[in-house]
Amino acid sequence: MALDAEKRQAERYRMDTTVIIRRGDGEPIPAVVADISSSGMLVRMRGSCPFQVGEDLTVEVDLADYPDMPLSHWGLAKVVRLDGDRCAMQLTAGSFYD
Repeated sequence: MALDAEKRQAERYRMDTTVIIRRGDGEPIPAVVADISSSGMLVRMRGSCPFQVGEDLTVEVDLADYPDMPLSHWGLAKVVRLDGDRCAMQLTAGSFYD
């Protein structure tokens, strides 16, 4: 566990909120954010994760329940790890709340 914490570039915030993920075709794929930071996000899918490592995605996070957190509202992401119904993404660009 300590090793994982050392790899983190930014503090992660645990949450349980909706995220809409879009591939290049634009079709919305709903999921739930398990945790998020300024540089990455872990999501839970409804079933097996349909993505591939290295795939580029667009993510839209619903932060209505977290108005005081300085987190991304939408962004570009790259899939970095798959584990059953969980998908880890590196956030590569985004729009942030003030």
